[in-house]
Amino acid sequence: MTLFSLKMNKTVYTYILYVITLFITHLTSPVQAHNGAVALAIPLENITIDGDLSDWPEGMTYYAVDNPEFQLPPKDTTDFQGYFRIGYNATESALYIATEATDESILIKREGGGIYIDLSHQDHNSPVGQYYFMGSGIYYGQGAVKDAVQVAQIEKENKRYAEWRFDLNRVGQTPITLKPGQILGFDLILHDSDKEPQFSWMTWGKGKDKFKMTDRRGDVILIDNTTPLGYLQGRMLWSDTLEHVKWGQVLVESPNAPDFSLVIGTDEKGYFFSPIPIGAYTISSLDPSNRPHKTKINITPQDTTKQLSFKVNPPQGISKSAGSGKRVETGSGLRKGLWQT
Repeated sequence: MTLFSLKMNKTVYTYILYVITLFITHLTSPVQAHNGAVALAIPLENITIDGDLSDWPEGMTYYAVDNPEFQLPPKDTTDFQGYFRIGYNATESALYIATEATDESILIKREGGGIYIDLSHQDHNSPVGQYYFMGSGIYYGQGAVKDAVQVAQIEKENKRYAEWRFDLNRVGQTPITLKPGQILGFDLILHDSDKEPQFSWMTWGKGKDKFKMTDRRGDVILIDNTTPLGYLQGRMLWSDTLEHVKWGQVLVESPNAPDFSLVIGTDEKGYFFSPIPIGAYTISSLDPSNRPHKTKINITPQDTTKQLSFKVNPPQGISKSAGSGKRVETGSGLRKGLWQT
């Protein structure tokens, strides 16, 4: 098992500093809701944070970490293939995450992962904490609280495993009560290094600028063993052409629970699918111009799969013809970005 300390040589430190800079440095831009990735967290108990996942219950859902958001994507599933499982303990106010990655070239000092925790789960500018580990160190990004997390990582043959435990009372710096139906903002990355000077930065939900961009984080719904689940599936289409909306976002809200706000992403053909607790919901496009057009649905124990096809208006804009412009011959100068001075 890898023991965590901060002793490392200069080369490894420089490499880690580069990756941590990528992890915590982001651009600012308008934000809205979440990125469409949805996971269910189940109750857990008697989990020891040692990297050995044998104490995790069987039958849990594995969520793929398969979005290459930075540098080169993996060559194939032998180069890298990552998954995570997630659960919680209400008595401890703790969140547990287990990750595992198939990796043909394990360089444990240059590989690790990161987690974003957003307890407020707001639509706009929701505060988030960044927690990261690599090799033998735990690192705290912006918004993170020290001593709020435990991590352990081990490697076995061509796989590496890691366990995380977050004390959410410490993360939020105030007591928190976890209960079924609660939604947390969450996202996860896994980092893969090969012998060549390159790496893959793989994420669960789409997008890499997750610290300041709320819409680059996923949603985790807390459930328990008594939570009846249904399934919401369907297709999003443009109202004018009836073509599918590629990588669209479906906003799911509950009229009975004001805090319940979930975003489900469509695939490249406009289809979407997600497990969801049974109940009454309103469905709309995340696009603000389409949001007033809501569809009401009711998922019941007798009708647990709800098929939905709904149309959204195309983006509205202004068309203008470009003029002929003015050509200027350039001479020698300094290039700054795309401009020459």
